[in-house]
Amino acid sequence: MVLPALILLSIFTPILAETIVAGDVYGVWDLDGSPYMVTDTVLVPEDSILYIEPGVVVEFFGQTETHRFPLFVEGALIAVGTAEDSIHFLSDQEGLAGIIGGELGNNSRIYLEYCFIDTLGDHIDSHGGEFTARNSVFLAPFGESIRMFNDTADTLENCNFIGCAGIDCGGIYFNGSDSGVITSCQMDDAAIGVVWSNVRIENSVFRSLDVTGSAIELENSICHNGLVADLSSCEIRGNVIGTNPHELYWATFIDVLGTFIFADNSVTALNVYSDTDTHIINNIIGKGFQTNLLRLQLISDWNTYIYGNEIHSIQDGISVLADSSFIQNNTFVCTQSALHLNTSYSMVENNIFVGDGNARAIFSFGDDVSIQYNCSYMISDFYNIDIGNHTNIFADPQFEGGELFSYNLRVNSSCIDAGNPDGPLDPDNTISDLGANYFDQSIDHPPVLTSDLDITASRHETFRYLVQAIDDNDIMTFDFHNLPNWIRISDELDYVENARTLLGTIPEDLDSFVVSMRVSDGMGQFDEETARISVISEFPLKGTISGRLESQYSPYFVVDRATVPAGDTLIIE
Repeated sequence: MVLPALILLSIFTPILAETIVAGDVYGVWDLDGSPYMVTDTVLVPEDSILYIEPGVVVEFFGQTETHRFPLFVEGALIAVGTAEDSIHFLSDQEGLAGIIGGELGNNSRIYLEYCFIDTLGDHIDSHGGEFTARNSVFLAPFGESIRMFNDTADTLENCNFIGCAGIDCGGIYFNGSDSGVITSCQMDDAAIGVVWSNVRIENSVFRSLDVTGSAIELENSICHNGLVADLSSCEIRGNVIGTNPHELYWATFIDVLGTFIFADNSVTALNVYSDTDTHIINNIIGKGFQTNLLRLQLISDWNTYIYGNEIHSIQDGISVLADSSFIQNNTFVCTQSALHLNTSYSMVENNIFVGDGNARAIFSFGDDVSIQYNCSYMISDFYNIDIGNHTNIFADPQFEGGELFSYNLRVNSSCIDAGNPDGPLDPDNTISDLGANYFDQSIDHPPVLTSDLDITASRHETFRYLVQAIDDNDIMTFDFHNLPNWIRISDELDYVENARTLLGTIPEDLDSFVVSMRVSDGMGQFDEETARISVISEFPLKGTISGRLESQYSPYFVVDRATVPAGDTLIIE
């Protein structure tokens, strides 16, 4: 994501000359006449142009509550400074009474570049004309900064909006703009309002966005708080919506008309009431937000497509009320329930469901639900759903993990190539993997240690620990750090590929110890783990067992799943 840099405008030094201005103004305001002291209302008449040159200072002082004097523009105001020599509009504590274009219905034009407006007491308004601001700073602690009521294109580019005093302050407002653009603007305190306009916002930072009856495109931006769109056509791509992990800010879309695409975003929660097909694609929803509200709610009379998302929920993940829903290649991380379906038809395919041991994966109240090629792990049950389909697997998906937990698959994951073989292939031209993040088999991956890391060993038997790793066809090297001197590395199981065996007699006075290991491939990639071994005096039982358990060695301690194979016998004395 590309975000705007802070605009650094030049610091001006007052000079002795000054020009008093009021009434009709046009022509050129140059540095020789600066500062220009506005003592009453000024007007750029229709068919006239006022040019303001770099370095000029325009001062609005002496205003009172009952006597305020804005700058009216019925013709054109063109104020173009430079990065080294910006133009300054200054005012006293009452603030600038505004720059108002086209109030009389004329086709006015306001163009500001490298301007510093300190401080706006009222709006900059543009009616029925054209407004452009580039590389400028607006201090607006008292109200909305800019309001545009134009039928032509309006542009804000690389501007900073600073000093919002309240919830309705410091904002940008479009009403009826034909093709408004906000790009690379810094507006941490500013709210953006859009009514009956076509607006594109990109690479910007702002507080919130409220849209009504408009076509809105939002891309590669940060919205600190919420986003609300009503009766709108929306394409929302590559944004961060909601930045406070302790507050739940919804991205809410109501009565969506026309196109609705929500893709590649990170969002606290998403709420959609749609009258069109809805596409929710490749988003991260709810990750890191410690609130227990629903993460994604979709209500639609049409089709919903939920594909490639990571969805994190403390309570409920997704609720879908729609004609048909297609829920494919998502990763659900939940503690209560992942998915509520109330649809005429639902396809749930190629997903990963991960719970906390108590979570339920799917609640369905629909007529026709197809659940196939999914992976479930630490899920307690599936409410009123028969998932006996042999294509569904129940296993640890083997995520990469890490401190900033990654839900990418490791090379040893059973979710790789486990998707519907008749469906679309992954970008690496292999069968679809399960979950939101496919495992790219066209590149080399680090090796992965696959041995158990929490082990119980007995003093009554030789310590044996098989260290195994998996990789994509590279030759692997095993190293051990600070290995106890009573342990030796053996080739006892040299027939096991990519493995080493550790052997030794455990000292009598040892209650626990650790084994630090590292495996590397020929590409400079590696994996490191530490196994922790608890030592007991009893004989441990695990894995495949048969024969006789003699009383002289009792008690026996079951440390893992133990199985007596078919055809074998276990005798307990």
